[in-house]
Amino acid sequence: DATLFVVDHGSTDGGTEGLQGVNVIPLPRTPFDEVTQVEFMADFHHAMLRFYDMFVYTDCDEMLLADPRHHRSLGSYLAASTSEVIAPTGLHTLHVPQLDPPIDLAAPILGQRRFVWFGAGMCKPTITRVKLHWRPGFHCCDRMPDYRGDLYQFHLATMDMELSLARLQLTRAM
Repeated sequence: DATLFVVDHGSTDGGTEGLQGVNVIPLPRTPFDEVTQVEFMADFHHAMLRFYDMFVYTDCDEMLLADPRHHRSLGSYLAASTSEVIAPTGLHTLHVPQLDPPIDLAAPILGQRRFVWFGAGMCKPTITRVKLHWRPGFHCCDRMPDYRGDLYQFHLATMDMELSLARLQLTRAM
């Protein structure tokens, strides 16, 4: 069985309200500090491994997908995997406005986007069965991951130009 935890660092957009079957861990909004963030997540990760066989960490703008040509689902992929630390193939999901309409958030995202860009930095140690220590940004850790070509991590930050520009304006205001 999988248990989903969402660590909400003081969001105000309502994105974690009304979630079903999800454990929301609310944290107060503080200035962004990558070191504090990675230390908190390492502590949480280490504690969860006392109760669970595996820990999966992704940012809120990332999506994991097992290659459907080889696996029924992410769950079946994870159940069959024996690797201690797994890094999926990282892909930036792209919006090409001349070819793709604006994203419809009520519809499946990946079905609306045809273009991705491989990002070596997005091949992050995302799945672990052992304690590890991430570096700030979660792009590397103190263990060698199993880099997988049949598991994808889609980075959604650039999936829609209008949403990306709105997010940029928000982060610049911070």
